[in-house]
Amino acid sequence: MAKPRVVQVVINYSLHGQLCNNVLHFGTDGFEELIAPLLSDILACITSSLRPAVTEDLVVNSLLGRELFPVLKDPEELTPGVVTQGTGLPGGVSFSAYLFQIKTGLGGKSNRGRIYIPGTIENDVQLSRVSDAAMVKLVAFASCLANKFIQRGAGSSPWQIGVLSRKKSLEVGQTIGSAFNVATVLRPVKEVAVMRSRRIGNGN
Repeated sequence: MAKPRVVQVVINYSLHGQLCNNVLHFGTDGFEELIAPLLSDILACITSSLRPAVTEDLVVNSLLGRELFPVLKDPEELTPGVVTQGTGLPGGVSFSAYLFQIKTGLGGKSNRGRIYIPGTIENDVQLSRVSDAAMVKLVAFASCLANKFIQRGAGSSPWQIGVLSRKKSLEVGQTIGSAFNVATVLRPVKEVAVMRSRRIGNGN
């Protein structure tokens, strides 16, 4: 489902001396909706549900929200009032990550998304698979986001998380709004993912 207003949110972390970013996209039908509450809701999920699932080495530095459509605007920043870091045991290698799938109910790669969360806990990974205990924590984080940004009901945000196809937005007759589709499913994957660019000494 396309949206008349689309915002990009960048979550900035520090891990083992490197900066890591998660880029998410949200849409809404209202032009009066503010970005600041959106950032606060995301940070609330990170604080309540993600911190127990990631290593103490992972620190959340800031969240940046920027309207992409219908007008490109300057970003708004939210910095946690206190140090926000994982509460789990020490992590393993810098380039392993927890993977979350975003599905929109539509076919094709352009209608599916992924979130790579850095900061895997060494004791929670066995044979390249996330332990059952760790999966419970990741499901809690996914559920927090889904309750706010997918489900429509009491306590939900006017913003909806989704997938933006940059390729589609560049096609004739398309816009960022029409290239955005709201998510129907957000779930963690059992297999551990790899982000080679996060390897120490190899890129950012």
